[in-house]
Amino acid sequence: MLGIGKSGQTLHSEVRNIIRHVIEKCDEEKNSIPIPHSQATKRAANYCGVSERLIKKIRSETKCLAEPELSKLSMPGKTRPHSKNSISSIDSFDLNVIRNTIDEFYLIKKTVPSIRNLSPVLKDKINFKWGRETLHVIIKILGFRWVKCQSKRKISVERPHIVLWMSEYLRKIRNFRDKNRNIFYMDETWVDSNMIFQKCWQDHEITGCLKDSASSKRYILLHVGSDNGFLPGSLILFRAGSATGDYHGQMNGDNFMKWVREKLIANLPPHSVLVMDNAPYHCIQNEKPPSKYANKNEMINWLTGKNIHFEQSMRKGQLYSLIEKII
Repeated sequence: MLGIGKSGQTLHSEVRNIIRHVIEKCDEEKNSIPIPHSQATKRAANYCGVSERLIKKIRSETKCLAEPELSKLSMPGKTRPHSKNSISSIDSFDLNVIRNTIDEFYLIKKTVPSIRNLSPVLKDKINFKWGRETLHVIIKILGFRWVKCQSKRKISVERPHIVLWMSEYLRKIRNFRDKNRNIFYMDETWVDSNMIFQKCWQDHEITGCLKDSASSKRYILLHVGSDNGFLPGSLILFRAGSATGDYHGQMNGDNFMKWVREKLIANLPPHSVLVMDNAPYHCIQNEKPPSKYANKNEMINWLTGKNIHFEQSMRKGQLYSLIEKII
């Protein structure tokens, strides 16, 4: 017994020809000993450990051979003709058209691009000659996955006061532009010595980029610019005390105010408009009111400094309600 096990398993050519010879011997016995044809099929299946259906299939394939004595059975799929329209013939242009078509369904048609409604559109655009299964494979190659839709709760919704600030900013900046005011924009950034290429193309003549083997250094850069370029004399560049963490932590209100007094105001043209973000050190608040998480003594000291009457027996919540009325 050959012991061919799993159902649906593809048999190689050598195994199929062994089964063929077993079938031939069983058929010879059938002719010499008067037994039914079905009995020979059962005996061959029992000897080889396969199904009777496979025995009948191999017997039928043997009859189709041109010269059964000289020919051998081949492995299924070996001689299967390959399609001339292989998926490998799709070029980058067609792949880009497929991706853009999917985007059009979402952005323009406002509908889900399924395989069913994508196929006719692509046939018109790029003469897409393949079926839906091939299109499904191509879409997966492009990185798309047919997964559960995301929840609308994940969409960031701007708060009403943020929307109000933005509209107020746009109204004011338009007013300044109509008056031909000089508008300058200010921001900070940083550069690190580790921000370099790790690999590059090079040979024995061209060395390419040189890697800095020194320890990491971080520099803070602050500058002001407009449509006419950077404001002369307003640059500040210094080495940070730490090369890790957020660069905003290397700036503080004292350094910022020193730069404003010594470099910004001295070089800024009269009647100019300066646009900046809301970094903490841009807005220094004198006598900052305590938060609701401050201790009771901080609240009492702040209220005392403002000459606001309160009872010593008040709890933190009552003290903070007085502070909220002022701020």
